[in-house]
Amino acid sequence: MTEKAPHIPVLLNEVIENIAPKDGGVYVDGTFGAGGYTRAVLDAANCTVYAID
Repeated sequence: MTEKAPHIPVLLNEVIENIAPKDGGVYVDGTFGAGGYTRAVLDAANCTVYAID
């Protein structure tokens, strides 16, 4: 059995630049998957993310 390559969010920089996460903000990730975008938002600001897949 072969291992699956991890998913790499290809538009990560563009998403973070456009939503510009702010401290205290609340965000929804409707495409949670492996959590790449959620992790980036949480790393960019002291905020809350509700993630659903």
